[in-house]
Amino acid sequence: MSSKRIPERERKELRRQRQWEREVARAPRNADESALGHWVRTRARGSVLRLGREIRPAVNAYLGRHSTIGAPPYFEPEDFAWAPGIEARWEGIRKEAEMVMTARDRLPPLHEISPDHSRIDANDDKWKVFFLKGYGIWLDEHCRQCPETYAAVKAIPGLESAFFSILEAGKHIPKHRGPTRAIFTAHLPLLLPRERERCWIRVDRIQRCWEPGKLLIFDDTYKHEVLNDTDEDRVVLLMHIRRPVRFPASLVRDAIFNAIKWSPFVRDGMKNQRRWEQKLARAEGERRD
Repeated sequence: MSSKRIPERERKELRRQRQWEREVARAPRNADESALGHWVRTRARGSVLRLGREIRPAVNAYLGRHSTIGAPPYFEPEDFAWAPGIEARWEGIRKEAEMVMTARDRLPPLHEISPDHSRIDANDDKWKVFFLKGYGIWLDEHCRQCPETYAAVKAIPGLESAFFSILEAGKHIPKHRGPTRAIFTAHLPLLLPRERERCWIRVDRIQRCWEPGKLLIFDDTYKHEVLNDTDEDRVVLLMHIRRPVRFPASLVRDAIFNAIKWSPFVRDGMKNQRRWEQKLARAEGERRD
């Protein structure tokens, strides 16, 4: 198909995607990484991105057809047996989020942990995170600091990621799509601005606001954006959960997660998280000295 027949909006989206892939492939070399290791890592990231872009639409369509919960933009919490349990514990989880927020200036922005988010989170440090679990990997120290949250999320079947997602005042996350229908996303709202109508998420043109302690669950492969147009922070417990699908689509879904877990994206993200924690520990030691 010639470029003249592609709508301008799609051409812009494709250009942004390819620019992002080039930036990811040129990720800076880590201090403890050999030149050969850096070359292998950047080439691997580029190859994964290109392959993913080519096969992702077909794979997502296949998973959607075999999903036991369908593939609407939003899901209802009552469709999930685990939902009442975590909603019942939301006040205890909120207290732990408040504890985490006392050190908000020392929390990492998402793009420093996951450079692959730089396409939507590169212009400021207003989207901060505190991970308990990232793509199947638990962060033990964070779990010890937040025992109520840990107890609540570990009871969720198929949980892949769980973290406090903090959008500071004025933060806008532009329209984007999640990479795979192998998961769906759930938000447990904890700390919300007083002007809640000015703090919203829009998924597939359907705009909703968060309600304290009420799960908001959606399919992030639809285009979605988020805005906190207030002077207060918004904090949710964000969870990525394996989508329930019928056999044999479940084999495809599980293969995707095995590939993700061993991909450069997750391995680099965990290294970045450890480096960030070491940096904070050194800063705290220097402060005490």
